[in-house]
Amino acid sequence: MSWIVEEIIRRSYTIRSNIVFDGVVDEGLWEDGLPEKAEIYDFDNDEYLDLITVENAISSLLSQGKIRKIEHNILKDIKKGMTYYDISRRRHLSMNTVKKIYKKVCARIAFYLGDKFTTEGFTEYFINKHNLEDEQIHKLKGVIG
Repeated sequence: MSWIVEEIIRRSYTIRSNIVFDGVVDEGLWEDGLPEKAEIYDFDNDEYLDLITVENAISSLLSQGKIRKIEHNILKDIKKGMTYYDISRRRHLSMNTVKKIYKKVCARIAFYLGDKFTTEGFTEYFINKHNLEDEQIHKLKGVIG
């Protein structure tokens, strides 16, 4: 299972958007008279780092021939925010086929990455990171399957 990889790809636009914010720059920082306000990038954001890791894995698997063209196209469509229905119409496939292809390629990416990118690994990571109690663990497992 690859719930976390599916979510990272599905939310990639939002994740990228969340690393940029407007901030006030320290007055002494800009000696050449640049404005006091500037766009600041939070490249240490955990979700962003996970997204970069997943995107690198996709590139690697693609170059190794382990992701087919249709799988790559569906990944790109999902990243654009398209629904299974939209993709099925665009690619002339059934919605069920699109969903199966997406889940299978995400499982392959998760297997390639291992660790917290598998459903089991992510569950363990999340439980330890947040010191979840039994009831919370049960709810988490209900959400991610």
